[in-house]
Amino acid sequence: MPLPVKLPLLPAAMQELTALVKDQGITGGFKEDDGSAAQLAYVLSGAVTGKLFVQWEQEPLVAHAVNQCIVKIIMTVDDLLPFEDRLGLVFSRDRGDTGASVKSGMTNVSANGRSLRPDGAFFLKGNRMVAKLEEKDNTYPISQPLRELGEKTAVWSPLYYGSLPYLLCIAIAGSLVQFCAVERGAPSTAVAIGAPYDMQRIGDRAALAIATFNFYRLLKAASAYLPSSVLTVGCDLKHKVTLDGGSSYTRTLHFLSDSLAVRKSITPWPVYAERWGVEFSDIALAYSATSTASGLIHVSPNGGEPTLNGGKYLVQLGPLGLQRADIRVASESQLRNAAHGILHGLNALHQVRPVRNLCW
Repeated sequence: MPLPVKLPLLPAAMQELTALVKDQGITGGFKEDDGSAAQLAYVLSGAVTGKLFVQWEQEPLVAHAVNQCIVKIIMTVDDLLPFEDRLGLVFSRDRGDTGASVKSGMTNVSANGRSLRPDGAFFLKGNRMVAKLEEKDNTYPISQPLRELGEKTAVWSPLYYGSLPYLLCIAIAGSLVQFCAVERGAPSTAVAIGAPYDMQRIGDRAALAIATFNFYRLLKAASAYLPSSVLTVGCDLKHKVTLDGGSSYTRTLHFLSDSLAVRKSITPWPVYAERWGVEFSDIALAYSATSTASGLIHVSPNGGEPTLNGGKYLVQLGPLGLQRADIRVASESQLRNAAHGILHGLNALHQVRPVRNLCW
């Protein structure tokens, strides 16, 4: 992708680059800064000719080189744009933290306990992940982080990715950097884009800086396809209801990261059941009898059925439709279809004898 402008370097960095790299296809993408782009020139100079204090067999130091040669460029370009043109990117690294403080669209832990969080990710406002990266030391081939980028993508759904055709990624193994993408139709595979770059070579680092600048341009294009907000994955969303007399119950939703499903729990169940006049057997029957009905949320297969254990009600469900912020009814026919879906769901529930207090 041709650059719209030449990238600025500090005078000393430009002199070093032209002295060591004879490929005009690379050096022609840069110019000596005249002082009008000092901040960007400083960051680009560090990325292209700055000393890398790194031992490639140590992953934390590899991450430091990635920050210097890639992440700082992306974040600086975004920060220097006029406010209305910025993506407002936030870069986050996986530090192994979990729990209620982790509220993002980034995947967390699979059903078998394996981490599904990438080593790093770029987020837009609303915790929308627009790109991610995976780092390894030089004892691994570049195929290893490529494979993990696919493995950690987990479920692909409009609830997480909107109409995004692909998720941009970066794979790093020691000094090697490979840009790639995970496609919507094959989320378990990261496809390499172009040849890898070697951060130990100044010519490759210059070419990497150009590629990183273009990577940011792709992020801007991709951002238009993301939903306005994403599900909060991997932590408990709780809502406590206090009744007259002081008793209370808590409803909890937990969106899974490795499958498109949500675990819903209510505790203590006796308080909830008394307040709303329901029986566990009635709810279990309703889910079972409407398992194939349209217009309704269904129990997830393979163990999602309702259970009641020690006063805790639990069921695993498959989300249906889109989030409210992403629903755009553009015509009367779309609104009619939505109404039909609701009516079909209500009709299915009315066929189940225990269901009551539902009206057309």
